[in-house]
Amino acid sequence: MDLTNLSRADLHKMRRHADEMMKKQPGSSDALRAEQRLAEIDEEQARRSMPGNIDSFLVKFPLGFEDPAYIKAERKDKADASDACLEELSPEAFLAAKESGDPAPLIDVVKRIVSMTNLIQGSFEKPKLFDAIRDERNSAPFLAALEDLMHGPGDAPDRLERFSSYMHALGLRKWTYGTYFLFLSDRKNCMFVKPEGLKEALEIAAYPLEYHSTPTAALYRRIMEFAIWVEAKLLDTKDERLDPKSMIDVQSFIWHMAPTGKWAK
Repeated sequence: MDLTNLSRADLHKMRRHADEMMKKQPGSSDALRAEQRLAEIDEEQARRSMPGNIDSFLVKFPLGFEDPAYIKAERKDKADASDACLEELSPEAFLAAKESGDPAPLIDVVKRIVSMTNLIQGSFEKPKLFDAIRDERNSAPFLAALEDLMHGPGDAPDRLERFSSYMHALGLRKWTYGTYFLFLSDRKNCMFVKPEGLKEALEIAAYPLEYHSTPTAALYRRIMEFAIWVEAKLLDTKDERLDPKSMIDVQSFIWHMAPTGKWAK
């Protein structure tokens, strides 16, 4: 039986069933089959573990983070979006928008930078955001909140919580929106949060962090600690191919561990 497409919960359930069979009918043919199934489950769980994911990452990208296929598939669009974010959503750009009294051109910049990657889900999350910020009632307040997120006082987690509180008024208080701009504007220190992928990665890594859907400063600090922990695990291999250049590489490795949607394992 192919176990690769089974969920983690399914594997746990299968393990319990095999354990019960071995206890109830020791030495029987069913128990022997259960023992073999346990070995298969162990192999599949090892494949999905942190070391297993490091191995499979290097199988997919033999040169690691400098593999041309990796750079094309995972790093380039994010790095390009980060460069655009730093250049075109600078403090000076926000000031010019306010002085002009016309937020529309900078809103167009925001939309273009969001569209440069597939990090924010395209069929639902992007349209919801674009519809909200195109509304003339929301454009200027959104830019003020985004400016505060990117350039305001306090550390990134505190700014994220303030931004998410504003987005709540638009019905858009989600991890993806705020962390996208933090990630692009400070790729050395900030992490993009894709909730489903994060939860799966935490489980794979057996990392003690309880996710919840409301973005808060306290939880973002813990998520950043997890990202730094993943980075440390990669560096602990002493393999130069696994030396992350920024959080873009860490995020891409976490995505390799726990892809979502049509890319899910």
